[in-house]
Amino acid sequence: MKNKLWIYGCSYSDNWNDRVIPYDNTWYGVIADKLNLEYKRIWDNNHCEVDDATHFATGGEGWLYTQQMILRSAKNWGKNDLVIIEEPPRNRTRIFNLDSDYSLHLQTGHPKILSQMVPEHYNHIRKGYQVYTSEVDRLDEIEFNKKEKNWVTIQELLNFLQYRDTLLSLSNLHPNIYTWSNDGDAFNFYWHDDGSKAEGKLNPFWNTYKESMGSRLLKFGEFDNFTEWMGNYPSYWNDIKKLDNHQNSAGHLAQGWLFLEQLENYQYISR
Repeated sequence: MKNKLWIYGCSYSDNWNDRVIPYDNTWYGVIADKLNLEYKRIWDNNHCEVDDATHFATGGEGWLYTQQMILRSAKNWGKNDLVIIEEPPRNRTRIFNLDSDYSLHLQTGHPKILSQMVPEHYNHIRKGYQVYTSEVDRLDEIEFNKKEKNWVTIQELLNFLQYRDTLLSLSNLHPNIYTWSNDGDAFNFYWHDDGSKAEGKLNPFWNTYKESMGSRLLKFGEFDNFTEWMGNYPSYWNDIKKLDNHQNSAGHLAQGWLFLEQLENYQYISR
């Protein structure tokens, strides 16, 4: 029986371009192939049950959802399995979905009873790009709060601290847990659309966290976070004209091989 590859995160840990890029050519597909691991996406086969899946990355979600999926599935991790957890963009949160059939969601335990909030979509609205229309009013409110109360920075800090404490605890409980970050030492609110850093506040806890995680924190060459790496490699963007920095085929392959080079400490590689 093959060991399993467990993946958690948002669309950067899935296949945003699934009609173009075969799943075997995604960054996690490359790892699964080279390390002889198996995975099963929760969205395959008409949304399989949590107990059947090993891949839980979902577009637009943040740390609250990611942590929820970890807590619901960690009991199924085998001691020889490989677990890779993405820290999604920190400014994302979840609110109650008033349009949801909550009775069905409560019965099935499906997480969509809560709707994701993606504040970075506000910039796309202002630039004329279409996003989920149900978000527009809420994003206007968040934009106001962002200016008046620094709401987003507070939310990002809370999300990071929950992520940090979860990963530090899990890394002491399982030998093969790795993680990677979208934002690194910068709050997501302060990234420019092209992936470069704007002037603003930095995460005061990042460096000590990075030291504590050591080789379990997967890096991107000279960069310790995905956003800065992608900002320096526009050829890896899905659509740079639309500010879509999801990985294209070349980006997925590059990320997969960068991670493979850092997985030397994974103890149960089948050769």
